[in-house]
Amino acid sequence: MIHSKDSKDKRQTSSKSDNMITVDFQCLIDDKQLCKKVEQVFITAGKFITATLNLKSIISVNAQFLDFCKTYGKCDKDVIILGAAGPARMIPYQDPKENKIRFYPQALYKQMNFPIEHPEFGPNEIMATFNSNTSYWFEGDPLPMLEKQSDMLYVVIHEMIHGLGFTTSWDDYFGIKALTPAIGGTTKPPTPGEITSQSDELQSSQFFELISDKFLVLLPSGKLVSSIADEINKFQFKIETLSSTDGIASEFSVSPQFPIAKNMYNTAMTH
Repeated sequence: MIHSKDSKDKRQTSSKSDNMITVDFQCLIDDKQLCKKVEQVFITAGKFITATLNLKSIISVNAQFLDFCKTYGKCDKDVIILGAAGPARMIPYQDPKENKIRFYPQALYKQMNFPIEHPEFGPNEIMATFNSNTSYWFEGDPLPMLEKQSDMLYVVIHEMIHGLGFTTSWDDYFGIKALTPAIGGTTKPPTPGEITSQSDELQSSQFFELISDKFLVLLPSGKLVSSIADEINKFQFKIETLSSTDGIASEFSVSPQFPIAKNMYNTAMTH
């Protein structure tokens, strides 16, 4: 939450007229005036991000403004979810120097000078939802903000940065209090005329990092988190399909790599 020290303090908006963020905005509430104010915030947020980052390709955002209580049953008055956003699609890329496949958020991949051949892009780079069932402060509203108000521009920019892919793949995917990168696999390339589907058997399986994970380090040692991913990837496994990890958790829990993943979990919980 941002509090202004001076009621006359105004935001420094970008002087650039271009906005590299396009938003497909869907307002699913009846308050049309509030809908217009929120839509304007997305335009302002796009200009802020455009002025801050060196964007070469337009980023498309699918954004919804709706009542989380009515839609999702998230009605807790003490812990209110303001919004959530994430990359709409991840694109794999093999670093020629490291010979390692990492996943790029589509928004970031489109900014890079990578080879033209790549998996098909989705229609949007970022998917975002914001909760209308709370009180927001907008530019021009009375200052100071009320204690229970949230700065709408701050919230939108915060979530859009997450949507750009400033996040990590490390999580407790098996539910055994052990962190690993994302579980994934590669499929066998189809032969000419062959019909494929999501249920096709995977050729190989492993843990995949996001490109942002490459730059994570543990303090105070300075050890690269990516080197820990390499150790965990010594665990050999194969899943039948991308939607099934049955049996892998029990095998992983007795593997030499489990203590490494367990230590990552403990480190994440205590730092």
